[in-house]
Amino acid sequence: MAYESRTVLEFRNVVWKSASYEAEDVPRLSFRLAAGEIMTVLLDRYGRYVPFCDLAAGLLTPDEGEVRFLDGAWSGLTNAEQAERRGEIGRVFEGCAWVSNLTVLDNVLLAQRHHTKRPDDEIRAEAEALASAAGIAPLPELLADRVAAPDLKRAEWVRAFLGQPRLVLLEKPEQGLPDGAMGCLFDFINAAARKGTAVVWLGISREATRDKRLTIAKGFSIEGGRWTEHPGGGG
Repeated sequence: MAYESRTVLEFRNVVWKSASYEAEDVPRLSFRLAAGEIMTVLLDRYGRYVPFCDLAAGLLTPDEGEVRFLDGAWSGLTNAEQAERRGEIGRVFEGCAWVSNLTVLDNVLLAQRHHTKRPDDEIRAEAEALASAAGIAPLPELLADRVAAPDLKRAEWVRAFLGQPRLVLLEKPEQGLPDGAMGCLFDFINAAARKGTAVVWLGISREATRDKRLTIAKGFSIEGGRWTEHPGGGG
């Protein structure tokens, strides 16, 4: 069932300043992303880590401004409420993405097992269907360090879109894969958006993040630490 059209993610005059050289500052940033909308952020390929997704998921607190998810600010929620809300967010991570003592399969299923009451057979069947579409079925019942990096990236796609998340955050989901491999990811994004999921893609490939197969509602690019908004999602 599709979600009603409403604001899913909102940045209100958000400023975040890094305490180290490892991460990029986030300058004053304001936008609203509604249910079913797609937003892209074209990253500086050689720039520092951009903690946008950590801010969006309430894992970082801005120095100024407010980040809102669904009907409230992250800062107004208890730790337990924040954890519950994050169960409605799918994510592909730029860095370490796997619980080291679980198989890739169990990693993929973990959030749905924890945050929903769906039967395990149902969760696994959906995961394997997505994995088949991504070209990695069956999902590996091996630890992540024994699985090839391209297959791990596709498994992250599966985990991010499993269930019906309200928001999907994609950090460099194309990294390590040829442009020709993106068709399945575009399909995942478009199918989720049609059901009302808001999607944010932070990527390093202009071809991928500006692909005409995506109806991009909002588009940003970052160069030299400067954020530029491109009206209509272009750029």
